[in-house]
Amino acid sequence: MRDLDRLIQLLQTKGVMPSADIQAGLTINQPKVSRLIKQAGSEIIHIGKARTSRYALASPTFGHEDNIPIYSLDETGQAQHICNLHALANGQYYIETEENTPWLKGEAGNGIFPGLPYFINDLRPRGFLGRKIAIYYAQRYGFPEMLDYWNENQLGTYFLQDGYNLPGNLILGEQALKAAQHNTIDIVSDRETTYPDKASSILMQWQAGSSTAGEQQKFIACTADRGHVIVKFSPAGNSAEARRWQDLLVCEYHALNTMKQAGKIAADTTIYKFDDRIFLESKRFDRIGQTGRIPMISLAAIDYEFTGHGGSWTQITQHLYKKKLITEQDYRSCIWNDMYGQWIGNSDRHPGNISMTTTDSGFELLPAYDMLPMIYAPERGEIINRNLNTPIKPMKQYLNLWKESAETACLFWHNVGEDEIISDDFRQIAENNLRPVKQKMQ
Repeated sequence: MRDLDRLIQLLQTKGVMPSADIQAGLTINQPKVSRLIKQAGSEIIHIGKARTSRYALASPTFGHEDNIPIYSLDETGQAQHICNLHALANGQYYIETEENTPWLKGEAGNGIFPGLPYFINDLRPRGFLGRKIAIYYAQRYGFPEMLDYWNENQLGTYFLQDGYNLPGNLILGEQALKAAQHNTIDIVSDRETTYPDKASSILMQWQAGSSTAGEQQKFIACTADRGHVIVKFSPAGNSAEARRWQDLLVCEYHALNTMKQAGKIAADTTIYKFDDRIFLESKRFDRIGQTGRIPMISLAAIDYEFTGHGGSWTQITQHLYKKKLITEQDYRSCIWNDMYGQWIGNSDRHPGNISMTTTDSGFELLPAYDMLPMIYAPERGEIINRNLNTPIKPMKQYLNLWKESAETACLFWHNVGEDEIISDDFRQIAENNLRPVKQKMQ
């Protein structure tokens, strides 16, 4: 076997390697390695400089590209080419960039990832709209109807063709960038007519370009007065399940609005009632005006790359703070959010329900969202009575956060109980929960 073939076979098996390991693997000297790499041309990618140099066997990115340019859109909508995505042998990926920021380079600090980079994987379709996208692509291309069965090439097809309005500010490939720059934005001025129509339409079929995570039914829109928004909506009709989801959407409005009154950062929301549905409109904090965007990465993705903890909001952000990737203020804010979520019965406090933007040194907390008493959500159409489990009294250093979050939760339960839209059943739940929260914080 030729030495070049032996080199390619070695890199195919081992993945990214420094010259010393290649020399040992092929029992050849460094000058011979250099000649073979030069002979291979674009088949082999040179990563790093001088003593940090490594070599990898290139692989078609998403099955049909040598590499993919990745662009970011700034707050004015201007595009910047920030890096290239290279697929490597052995399932690895390499981010080629001139920027020296932790979020792009990853935990290893060299742009080499064992699989799809965390901030790209975070953009994959999920939740309610994700399932709609999967059905659309199954009909159009024969992709699996379940997103869990999509391979990376299929995911790449979605990114490159329809990934022009993903969460955050990243766009993969020139086709999606052109779509983002030339996409005509329909401005909603008449919510009363448009929102019920959009709800019916999204239930029947997916709208290209729409992608936000979360299990609740929703659509995205751009309004004349508030810009880009995400709109959750309750099921139609007056069944017990529909009524409960109406209550929960109103609760989400109060949960976030009460947080803002307490000086915390939270999504700006508004409630509308059209026909027999409740619509919760949330202003998108990853969008500025009609065309501007800001970075957004879920805590789940950040945890996967930088800590691998997989725990609660408090536990994950503690590890990020120790690594100096977030500030102490953001760490304490996440503790507060975690406790507040417990006080109000938010049983859905997984790391995908909190996001951060990128900074030169790490990450910064974005406004809270999806904060509501999910403990009372229907299960398979049934309404199940559950007891509120309040947070355990913490150590002295976090006692003030515990008390402050409890005080805000009291105001939340009070506001829910006073809201005229809330059903009598849920009003009773609010009254029942207000007493034990007050008693425990005293």
